[in-house]
Amino acid sequence: MIINRKYKEASIFELMSDISLSSLGLLLVVFVIYALIFNSRSSVLINKRDNLEREVSRLNENNQQLQQQNSELTSANSRLMSERNEAIENSEKFQNQANRLRRELNAVLKQNQYTGYYTGNFTSKYFYGGCNSNNFEIIEGEQTIVYLPQLNLVVHSLKSKYGTLNYRYTGEINGNTFTSDSTEYNRTEQIEACEEKRSLVIKFEDDSLRLYYRSDDNSELVEGSILQKLE
Repeated sequence: MIINRKYKEASIFELMSDISLSSLGLLLVVFVIYALIFNSRSSVLINKRDNLEREVSRLNENNQQLQQQNSELTSANSRLMSERNEAIENSEKFQNQANRLRRELNAVLKQNQYTGYYTGNFTSKYFYGGCNSNNFEIIEGEQTIVYLPQLNLVVHSLKSKYGTLNYRYTGEINGNTFTSDSTEYNRTEQIEACEEKRSLVIKFEDDSLRLYYRSDDNSELVEGSILQKLE
């Protein structure tokens, strides 16, 4: 059997061409399928990416809002702490003022409690020929005290058959004790005090007082009489 060489070569060429075309077609089909699959997956991935970007953006916005709210809460907490501390300071200040006013009121009430007229008797020496004379007489008399706390003033009068001695004391009261810091003295013509500038300490009780004297030389206190308060 004789086959034409040219025909044989043409057949082989056609066969190769058909195979190439078939392969190319197959590649095109595979490429198209791959492109469709890739495009589909790419579209899904793009959608996921877009969704993730939107979610990230939303989370960033929420985070910024939370940070702003946290900043506002921190500022509000600082303001509340400052107001609380100020309220505590004001409360302590008002409490101290209230305590001071209460003490002052109690002191005023206490002083007013002691306000009044006190009376009693006294025994003393009446010297003939001067205070250094050995010639004297024991005399008795009536004494009165008027206490005026608004003026920090005590008026002490001693009245006997020979005349009246008047002492006017100014000073301060601490608790129930009045202490004089200055003295004014006057008398009637028939009598004269041997100690014109003596100081006075008074201890008040509910319905009475006790006198204590200190001479001009700042000696120890000498206990004196008890006077009763007249209602």
